[in-house]
Amino acid sequence: MLFTLAHEVGHIIAHHRDQTSFGNIDFENQSTSKKTREEEVFAFAFASDLLLPVEGVANALKYIRKQFKIEVDFLTEFEIHYISRIYGVSFEVAALRCENLGFMTDGAAFSLSESLKKEYGSPEKRAEQLQMPPRPEIIFPKVSNNLMKAVIDEIVKGELSIGRAAEILAISSSELVHFNAFGEWI
Repeated sequence: MLFTLAHEVGHIIAHHRDQTSFGNIDFENQSTSKKTREEEVFAFAFASDLLLPVEGVANALKYIRKQFKIEVDFLTEFEIHYISRIYGVSFEVAALRCENLGFMTDGAAFSLSESLKKEYGSPEKRAEQLQMPPRPEIIFPKVSNNLMKAVIDEIVKGELSIGRAAEILAISSSELVHFNAFGEWI
């Protein structure tokens, strides 16, 4: 899901035209035209660069190799699994990023993923077998903390009622009260 969200942000950025228009949805033109393929390539590259930065991946691989005493001249399945867990992405995304960074030969990511599906049912099942650490839990709050603080300030000033704020934010008034009292979500 994290990669999908970053990919969609890439689409929003790709469609940024001016200050009055930040998104473009064209439901009539859903073909696989050259432009559409280029936009998908951009969105994928954007998400990959955002979530798996080259320096971070290189440093993580260096750490993994040192920690687990990996001394081979090629990138191992174990390392890719570990990268996917560190960065919270799928094995396929991590493998493709490593391939795009030149750590693997072209086509190796797909080939490795397919062989793991054939042999273990999926890369995830293989990761479980290897007892990989879980991916970090990523929580997306219903409303950002900054927006909540701004809304609560408006309520305290008497500019906005709790009921109206809850309605606008699509949350319960008790969630607003709890956030105001404790600075965290219920």
